[in-house]
Amino acid sequence: MQQIFDPVRHKNVKARVKEAIKSEFNHCCAYCGSKSKRLTLDHVLAESKGGVDSWLNLVPACAKCNRSKGSKNLTDWYTASLPCYSKERLQRILNRYSMNSGVFPPNRSQGFTSLV
Repeated sequence: MQQIFDPVRHKNVKARVKEAIKSEFNHCCAYCGSKSKRLTLDHVLAESKGGVDSWLNLVPACAKCNRSKGSKNLTDWYTASLPCYSKERLQRILNRYSMNSGVFPPNRSQGFTSLV
């Protein structure tokens, strides 16, 4: 009888997906741009705020940025007041997110319209 779920194969696929996401950002934090061998993956839109647990909703993040963002909405947290803020990095994250999900994560505090 053929096994329906193969945990070894699933683990290998999961590892390849994680590597592909990190590679897409040149193994740098999507938020601050720091290069780290210990990048985590962060949900662009936190699951607790309605985000899906999918590679389409993940970006690489250093531990510092991941802790700082927590479950905050991306466009509420990632603002020009952050020392590591980069309009280009934000645009790249939003482009990737919208390309994969079809929508931008909403900015609850002031409404998200555009970066320009």
